[in-house]
Amino acid sequence: DEKKHIMQGGIYSKYHSSILKLSFNELCILFRTDKGSMYENTVYNFEKKKYVKSLIVGHNYGRYYEKYNKRNIKNIVEIGSFLGCGTGAFKCFFYKSKVFALDVTFEGNLINSKKIKKILLDQSDKNKLKKFIKKNKLYKNIDLISDDGSHIDDHILISFKALFPSLKKGGKYFIEDVTKELTPKTYEIFIKKKSKILQRIKNISIFKSDISAKTQSKSKQRYLIIIEKS
Repeated sequence: DEKKHIMQGGIYSKYHSSILKLSFNELCILFRTDKGSMYENTVYNFEKKKYVKSLIVGHNYGRYYEKYNKRNIKNIVEIGSFLGCGTGAFKCFFYKSKVFALDVTFEGNLINSKKIKKILLDQSDKNKLKKFIKKNKLYKNIDLISDDGSHIDDHILISFKALFPSLKKGGKYFIEDVTKELTPKTYEIFIKKKSKILQRIKNISIFKSDISAKTQSKSKQRYLIIIEKS
């Protein structure tokens, strides 16, 4: 039952009405995803020579996802589900939506819901991406796409070319963790806007991640790119 959990002694906790009141950022913190302003992680403490729980600065992307009317979002495609942390946040915030979680493996991914469909799929395979769209009848029927997958230039661009046409008019395509150093092609195309790939686009918004050398040592400045379809 997705509306209640069992506590100690077989007591039911009806969490559903409470979780719907949370912001997307609060859900990110709850599900421990770096989309939030902070999250709990297990890290190795070299002084104590053991693993400890620690609060880590997040990207703080949640504030941009929660700008959209959650009641109007029906279909979400998430590239890179990993352990299902972001998937859980999407499912609970956009509670009327169906989440299509794409990844090359779901080992360790324990998130489950009738509204979450896990699909084994490599984002660098354009033919399988197109088959996925056709099989699930998603052409021009997707409200939101989030690419938090491999963070490899060619994979990002293959996915964008294959999936962007299937967004609804006004639909949003999020590309997370773009950097000048690690994803130079994506950086040039969407931040410097130097490509003919930019067609059927109404608007491109660019936001800085809270993770940078100032907040996390040895980190490059990362960006969130939001592309709106015309």
